[in-house]
Amino acid sequence: MAISSLSASPPSFRQLQAQRAAEQAEQAARALRQRSDAAQREADRAVDTARSLKLQSDQAEGSADNARQGAASLKSLQRLGERLENTYQRVATAQSAASASPAPRVAVVVAPAASPPGTVIDTTA
Repeated sequence: MAISSLSASPPSFRQLQAQRAAEQAEQAARALRQRSDAAQREADRAVDTARSLKLQSDQAEGSADNARQGAASLKSLQRLGERLENTYQRVATAQSAASASPAPRVAVVVAPAASPPGTVIDTTA
């Protein structure tokens, strides 16, 4: 009967203190869990933001590479254009010089059939 008499008695001061301490610990645990969950959500958002920034960074580097290649191509095309312009100027100068001076006359001389090869023929007539 001693057991039944213990359970029927009102809770002692120590039991109330233990119960109150357990409830406070549970409240503290819930508050910490909420803070932990909030921190985890914030960390997840930070990871997503970091991934997004990495992707944007990679895209920006690709754009920079394309811009550098485009600039190099334009520079190469500009040099090619300058070379073509110089070639055009040389051809134009040669054509104008050729049209300004008379072309040398070329006389076709047919040697008599009886002349051996290497014979000097008088063409002054």
